[in-house]
Amino acid sequence: MQQVYKFMGIFLTNVNIGRRDAIAYYLLLMPFDTQED
Repeated sequence: MQQVYKFMGIFLTNVNIGRRDAIAYYLLLMPFDTQED
């Protein structure tokens, strides 16, 4: 379930601040989300 919210957050972020920043946040948050799962 967390991954679904994560991907939704990525899409929302992509719309809000642009692809480059969205990818940066994705790469930064990905390790933390993986540890939680």
